[in-house]
Amino acid sequence: MELTHLVHPQPVTDNEASTTPSRPQRPRGIGRLLRSPLLHFIAIGGLLYVATSEGREAPPPLVVVTSEDVANLAGQWKRNTGRAPNEEERGRLIGQFVDDALLIQVARSLGWDRDDTVVHRRLIQNLRFLDAAPDKTDDQVLKEAYALNMHQNDIVVRRRLLERVRLVIADRARSRTPTDEELQTYLDANRKDFVQPSRARMTQVYLSRDRRGAALHDDALMLVEKLVTSGLDPSHNLEEIIQLGDPFLLQPQLPLWSKRRLGERLGPSFAEGAAGLPLGQWSGPVASSYGEHAVWVHERIADEYPPLAEIRDKVTAEVHRKWEKEALQRTLDQLRSQATIEIASAADESTSAQ
Repeated sequence: MELTHLVHPQPVTDNEASTTPSRPQRPRGIGRLLRSPLLHFIAIGGLLYVATSEGREAPPPLVVVTSEDVANLAGQWKRNTGRAPNEEERGRLIGQFVDDALLIQVARSLGWDRDDTVVHRRLIQNLRFLDAAPDKTDDQVLKEAYALNMHQNDIVVRRRLLERVRLVIADRARSRTPTDEELQTYLDANRKDFVQPSRARMTQVYLSRDRRGAALHDDALMLVEKLVTSGLDPSHNLEEIIQLGDPFLLQPQLPLWSKRRLGERLGPSFAEGAAGLPLGQWSGPVASSYGEHAVWVHERIADEYPPLAEIRDKVTAEVHRKWEKEALQRTLDQLRSQATIEIASAADESTSAQ
């Protein structure tokens, strides 16, 4: 079941906050909220019901994005990236601002800005910093903070409310275990994300760039030629082979590593150079981030696509992640469809969309 109604959130007093999911209370002065359970927002331990009250219809949610808001968003982007946002990026920033505002309104409609211990601690901390009266109790300080509306714009409070809303949406999305058919369908559509990449096991003999300088490449060519003509096999003559190279931080025998892993340890040039080498013979030299190497490839395993039974937990996690995103987007779409959104134009005028 989806959201059926959403109204502009009204102030909720401490006594008005609903604490019993199975028996929603009827607070006064907040207008009519929802007539059906708000199933997208499920708290741990039970359903959250939003109360209704007799009387007038409340107005739809209103989100106003001022020119100052837009400037602040652009300024934050520039501080993070070193440049001003383009039009597309600016639009995304404003869109995220609107989404956050709508979710925060939902949290406030549910009274979470009044019943959350994290919010309480933040407000008490803020007011004691401004007015550190030792004779006041925490309850007195908290009451004063609410009277001053400190909970309305504090960034930590806003982040906490957003976190709670998103968490309960995620909990709802994860409340069902995907069926085998759903898991297999997702795996078939995203198989590349679960592939076990090709791997190779090899022996390498290293020559140091720092030690050999300009002679490095010529020395590496001679090393490969000597290994080929001598018939030295790393499966039987490893100790003798090691003596031909320079000391190195890696062992001469490398386990089954993917191209990515080789690149992380020896650099992308080595990973690329070793990718096409033949099996069972000395090849090279292959350059790395540290020098050059003679290489013997013992075995190579092609890309593998594991069956569902072997990666069920991983696929389940990805399906749940997908459901979370879809649930959040459905909620935002519905909130937007019922809200009035006013965004300051470039000419500092407001345009309205509903």
